[in-house]
Amino acid sequence: MKRRYNLLAAFILLIAFTINSYGQSAGFTLISTDARTFGLGGNSTALVSNAFGFYNNSASLVFSADKGSLAASYSSWMPQTMDNSMIAGSGFFKIGEKSAISFGYNNFVYQEVEIIDQFGSGRGMFTPKESLFGAGFSYMLSNNFSASANLKFISSDIGGNDAASAFAADLNLFYQKESLNLGFSLSNIGSSLDYGNGPYSLPSNAKFGASYIKNVSDNSSLLFTGQAGMVLKESALMAGAGLEYAFKQILFLRIGAHYGDEEKSIPSYLSVGTGLKIYGINLDFAYLTGKSDSPLGNSFCISMGYNF
Repeated sequence: MKRRYNLLAAFILLIAFTINSYGQSAGFTLISTDARTFGLGGNSTALVSNAFGFYNNSASLVFSADKGSLAASYSSWMPQTMDNSMIAGSGFFKIGEKSAISFGYNNFVYQEVEIIDQFGSGRGMFTPKESLFGAGFSYMLSNNFSASANLKFISSDIGGNDAASAFAADLNLFYQKESLNLGFSLSNIGSSLDYGNGPYSLPSNAKFGASYIKNVSDNSSLLFTGQAGMVLKESALMAGAGLEYAFKQILFLRIGAHYGDEEKSIPSYLSVGTGLKIYGINLDFAYLTGKSDSPLGNSFCISMGYNF
């Protein structure tokens, strides 16, 4: 039993540095999964989503000009300090004119750590990892308004028999009127993760966002987006803004800022990104930075997808 407590304590200490220290677990679900979102400072609630809509706001997918999309991404998270990584895959398919289904899977792998027993002896190495997979359904309620619901299974493995799982749901709303979009998301509402040492709540959160597209010329446009939210249990605030320049909807340049309640281990960061879209293929890259002592320095994400 003492070994289990030591193992769990080591895991909690590790994920404290990856926004997961405020009495909850599965903090990786708060991290963006795709490079476009990262490049815009994590602000995606009010964007018409691409293949990663399952993670952002799946209600927006019914407004997409595409019939469907598939994509994958790789992220290096805090490489200077913890060297964590995440892979993700996602997609959606429209069903008729008013509905869509979406799905996603992501796996977050933490840095390998050593198990120490109560006598101070090493008991071997293990690599903590957490994963999520799920599906969602989106429906257009009117010409301007849509809603969606996602169901998710979350798994957390901290080595040996110390593992836990939970079910959760997301509820999303999306409104579009000409160049203005409004979005709302309520995420991670569900059961707790219990490693045998008591329950750890999921980071349930609510976000509201807005975006606006302005045509600069016949060939280019600017997208402004911003959002604010809260991790509900701890009343930890989050907010941010992003700007995307598009040239002929082929080349994209992005910049973003994300504010987090750092006293509750939610990081703040700045981001830049770029993207290329040609013949239905999307390739996006984003780079994160922060204060001089920020553990997020040199974090990056690369995504690739196909729209049809």
